[in-house]
Amino acid sequence: MTADYLIFIIYAISGGILLAFISTLILKALLGSFISALIDKNATDILSAKTLEELGVKRNKLLLFIIKNNATLKRLVFATEGNKYYLPSENKLKAEHLYLKEKISVATLVIIVVLIIAVYLICDRVIPNIM
Repeated sequence: MTADYLIFIIYAISGGILLAFISTLILKALLGSFISALIDKNATDILSAKTLEELGVKRNKLLLFIIKNNATLKRLVFATEGNKYYLPSENKLKAEHLYLKEKISVATLVIIVVLIIAVYLICDRVIPNIM
């Protein structure tokens, strides 16, 4: 195994972790605002269901795609025929736990940045000198 091959593997794994982290942040931000709006507007049953516009949530293609295809969200939030959404009261706690409770902290961001820099330095300075 050459140093270049090992560095490529480390970069690929690090890149995958970084992409997963970023996609998780985006997903939580989009769905967090959607769930928060459902709770704030008290959309708890089919009669009180609201459209995205009524919820005050910015309508975009990514959000619509996630709402339509996210299996976990489909079990918690229900849609009516007129593209109105509601979160039943019995699902509120689980939705809050999944999409609202855990916010990313500054310490976590700092740790991620430090780890990315460490990976770069290891790949740039340490591995070529060992091999």
